[in-house]
Amino acid sequence: MRYPILATVVAAILAGCSAPQSETGQAASADGERSAMEAATETAAPERTAAGDAADASPQAQGFAQHYELQGIAFDVRAGGGTLTVTPRGLEASNEAMVTEIEGTVSAAEVADVNADGSPEIYVFVQPPGGKATARLVAYSTNNLKSMSEIYLAPLSEDAENGPAFGGGNEFAVIENFIGQRFPVIGDDGKPTGKTRQLLYRLEPGEAGWVLVLDQVQEY
Repeated sequence: MRYPILATVVAAILAGCSAPQSETGQAASADGERSAMEAATETAAPERTAAGDAADASPQAQGFAQHYELQGIAFDVRAGGGTLTVTPRGLEASNEAMVTEIEGTVSAAEVADVNADGSPEIYVFVQPPGGKATARLVAYSTNNLKSMSEIYLAPLSEDAENGPAFGGGNEFAVIENFIGQRFPVIGDDGKPTGKTRQLLYRLEPGEAGWVLVLDQVQEY
C-alpha cells in the first residue's frame, strides 16, 4: 500500500516542478515577441519622421504671410508654392495685387519711404533655395498713393565695378534712406578675402518706372 502512495507523491512533485518552467518559457517567449515588435517600431519610426521632416523643410511647404502699414497704406505679403503675392490697401486708383514667381523662400519684408515722397514702398527679401547663392529683392512703390508699380534693381552681373567681387551670399536691408545690399568679397583668384562690401542704393524715378541707383560703396 505504501508504494502507490509514494508514486502519487512523486508524480505530484514532478508536476509542480514542470509548471513554473512552462510559465517561464511562455514569459520569455512573450518578452521576445515584444522586443521584436519594439525593435521593428523603432526601425520604422525614423523613416516616417525623415519623410515628414523632408516635406516640412521643402520650399513648397514653407510659407510667409505678414501685414505691413505705413502712411495710411497697408500691404499684405504672402508667399508659398513658388509664388509671391503683394496686395495693397488704401490706394486711390487701384489696389490690384502684384504676383511674382520666385525661387526659394521669403525671409523677411520691410515697409519704408526711402525717398521721403510721402508714398511708401514695400521691400521683400527672397532667399535662394539650396545650391543657389544669389538672394533676390522684390520691391514695389506706391505712385502718389494711387497705384503700385515695381521697383527695378539691376543685377550685380551688370555692375562692372562690384560684380567681379561678388560670389554669392548677398543680403538686403533698409538702411535709413537707402536700400543696402552687402556680400562677402572675393578676390581675383575667386577666394574669399575676409572683407564685406556694402552697396547703398537710392530710389529714383526712371523712364519706365522706379529704379534703385547705386549711391555709395562701403567695405570693411
